[in-house]
Amino acid sequence: MAFWQNFPSIQSKLNATNLNNLAGGWTKVVETLTYASADSPTFVINTASNLTNYLSVGMKLKLTQTTVKYFIITAITSSTITVYGVSGYTLTNATITDVYFSTSKSPYGFPTNLGNDIKGKTIIIRKNTTQSISATTQTQLTFQTVDAGYDSNVFDLVSNAILLKSPLIKTVGITLNYQITNNHNVITYADKNSSRQVALGRASNDSGQMISAFNATKGDSIKFSVYDVTGATTVSAAGDWNFATLTILDTY
Repeated sequence: MAFWQNFPSIQSKLNATNLNNLAGGWTKVVETLTYASADSPTFVINTASNLTNYLSVGMKLKLTQTTVKYFIITAITSSTITVYGVSGYTLTNATITDVYFSTSKSPYGFPTNLGNDIKGKTIIIRKNTTQSISATTQTQLTFQTVDAGYDSNVFDLVSNAILLKSPLIKTVGITLNYQITNNHNVITYADKNSSRQVALGRASNDSGQMISAFNATKGDSIKFSVYDVTGATTVSAAGDWNFATLTILDTY
């Protein structure tokens, strides 16, 4: 059954509901969804069939459990959808009806400005020990401390990487400040989930600052690495200059 089968069409009764769905950016989900579990504000929904061919992380869901509720998809498999309840909406162990999804930033009825409270929030992680850097391969930088004042509900330092914890995150800005020795020529990288790398820049002086930005979301892990292209065997990296900063630039 095609997911658009029950979507309002020219044969549908022209009422406020259909107009709002058509103009408001909502597409009908005709497959059956049922409650699975809750760990508020995160909830899991069972799906009667595989919906990964048209639903994905970051999309918005509208459904009814007596009243209309709104969620953001944070994970999806062939049999489950994990969602985040925006503005205090919760999923209960009750029948789910009238399900719609949207790729729009602000579909009709969806709570707005959800991420304003975390936009601009920053975490600073610091490297305060010396580390040898390989002359032939990238070496992940280790970070030992986090500056006080960061929001642990938004991000944290886990295994030398910044872990993003809020599903409202859309774009992050990253800065890597580094200090090297002997004017070595190094390339610095930011790595998301060990799969997508962003080259922050290349420098051949004692210290520098590399800046970049990219799309990210809940569960992403941001690591930093250095590659020495001078042929030297090691580079000492330590001191007050060695820290990385991540800032939330845009949100859902």
